[in-house]
Amino acid sequence: MFIIPEPTIVQFEGIIKNNLQSLSYENWKSTFQQSLLQFKRLSKNNLKILKYIIDNDLHKNIFSNNPGTLISNDEEYINLLRINISEERNINVNSLPNLENFRERNFLQKIYDPNVLSLFKILNHLSDKLRKPIEEIVELDFYNSPIDDSLIDVNNLFSSQIEYIFYNYAKRRDLNRKSWFYKNEDKEENDSISDEELLIAFPLHGRLSMIF
Repeated sequence: MFIIPEPTIVQFEGIIKNNLQSLSYENWKSTFQQSLLQFKRLSKNNLKILKYIIDNDLHKNIFSNNPGTLISNDEEYINLLRINISEERNINVNSLPNLENFRERNFLQKIYDPNVLSLFKILNHLSDKLRKPIEEIVELDFYNSPIDDSLIDVNNLFSSQIEYIFYNYAKRRDLNRKSWFYKNEDKEENDSISDEELLIAFPLHGRLSMIF
């Protein structure tokens, strides 16, 4: 009797491509430019309040219909909101009237849209790599720091082709080898490990394996 095995665990590499076009430079450049343009439209104070909102999972409330209630009553958030609204209206923060729900929502909906979440994946990555606050990141940092494909692509494992999973495994291994070289030769500080350690920690057969 033929028995069809049922997989219980599936492991996969994190960067998945939907098709060959998504690997092209032009596709990458287009997506990258969208994030960069959005970044350039935001002030330092905009970035601070957006980081607070995203870190505290408050962005879901920006478009909610809850009259009379701010999305947070935390003192840090209130201060950031007052600074941003006074900046937008070009008035002294001490002259700003009491904050109201409609004024808060009106401001936040100008600076936030769903694409901000993708932008902040890049900004958090740059912040970690460059060891600087998000609000101190400048346009040149986007060009001078490597940004992984996984931060700018919409990834979907189950509509992808298996060969791209292995492509990304090979790419990850190659990047680790280069970083390991600089770590040993130039004493650069990075989180790379030896190729042998990587193969043990992330075995190729574990990238797309089924355990029955």
